[in-house]
Amino acid sequence: MLARLLLIALCARAALPASNWYKTAPKGAKIPLPDLPVSTLNPATAYLKIRARIPAIDARFFPAARPSLATLSAASCGVRRLAPGAFSPLPNLLALSLHDNKIHSVESGVFNTLARLRELSLHRNRIRYVESEAFDNMTGLVTVRLNSNFLIYWDGNWFKNTPNLVQAFFRRNSIRSLPSAAFANLSNDSVKIYLSKNSIASVEESALRGLRSLSQLWLDRNEIGDLHEKLLGDVETMEVLFLAKNALSGFPDRLLENLRVDLVTLDLSDNDNLSCLSYGAVVKAKMTHLKGIRRLDCACVANLRRMLAANGENNEINSDCP
Repeated sequence: MLARLLLIALCARAALPASNWYKTAPKGAKIPLPDLPVSTLNPATAYLKIRARIPAIDARFFPAARPSLATLSAASCGVRRLAPGAFSPLPNLLALSLHDNKIHSVESGVFNTLARLRELSLHRNRIRYVESEAFDNMTGLVTVRLNSNFLIYWDGNWFKNTPNLVQAFFRRNSIRSLPSAAFANLSNDSVKIYLSKNSIASVEESALRGLRSLSQLWLDRNEIGDLHEKLLGDVETMEVLFLAKNALSGFPDRLLENLRVDLVTLDLSDNDNLSCLSYGAVVKAKMTHLKGIRRLDCACVANLRRMLAANGENNEINSDCP
């Protein structure tokens, strides 16, 4: 079993025997890269957790192919740079955790050879720049986490040929806008895009161009002041749209009209400049949240509820109004 599932703390002195260095080394020891005993790993090792201080991960780290390695964690290791090709010897890697490091950028060629990788964790780093091709051809990728970094932009060229991507976490960055065709490469019908707690103030009219279906779009806790009525023009199915805690003063009457299936949830809570919605908006959402809106017109909300009831609709409006 040890050969198949091995939790290793790569903090050992080179003199320690291979059978003992993962047990006796002090956590967080700073070891020169050539002294890390990666080359002594059992070829059948499937799980590897690194706990050393590593300034960079490059081609020296895995000098030989490790086809059995499925899970690699190098979290909280002080990593600053990832060199292109560093993970090429790991063709069957399924999960890669690089969170809580000091990585500043993601270059093309670092992850592109990891066609089977399902989960990539890069949250809580210092990432300011991600090359346009950095995630291309990662055909097995299901989840990518870049929460809590320093990104100020979204690149619509990311994620080419990533057909299985269903969760893209970009919360707590400083992204300022969403460009045209921002998500055109996200082709999976179940994709969930998390952009909460950024600095998004503008969303291009064609930001969702080419996107036919998605599960959830989280844009809450941003600075969005208005949305174009044709924003969802290409979108036919969506389950959840979160826009709470923005600066919206209105909600386009026709924004949701192209949806073939009603939203499960539309959340517009805590948009203090919003006074009410049109019937055309609330009738396309099974649940509309309007909590915490100080300027909300309760007479308008009451009228919307009467209209929904009169038309036999079961849609609900959740607000502070009686």
